[in-house]
Amino acid sequence: MANWAIAGPAILADDLNIIFFWGENMAEIETQVNTYRIEYICDECGEGKLEWNGICLTSYPPQYPHSCLHCGATKTFMGVHYPYIATK
Repeated sequence: MANWAIAGPAILADDLNIIFFWGENMAEIETQVNTYRIEYICDECGEGKLEWNGICLTSYPPQYPHSCLHCGATKTFMGVHYPYIATK
């Protein structure tokens, strides 16, 4: 492997090896992140939460059928399934 001097972040490829280098001026930082659970309240009863039933319809974008845990109403979402986790 060749000796390389890197001034900043770089990706180098040598045959089949891909190496990511952090330069001397790069440092790790720590940032606190808040985690949220995103849920969808049923449009029909207004009380239950919709939950993905595990089926994915392979259209573009994908469709995810959901069922209300309270009244059993169904709704299909495109490109998202509930509940999901988000961070800020």
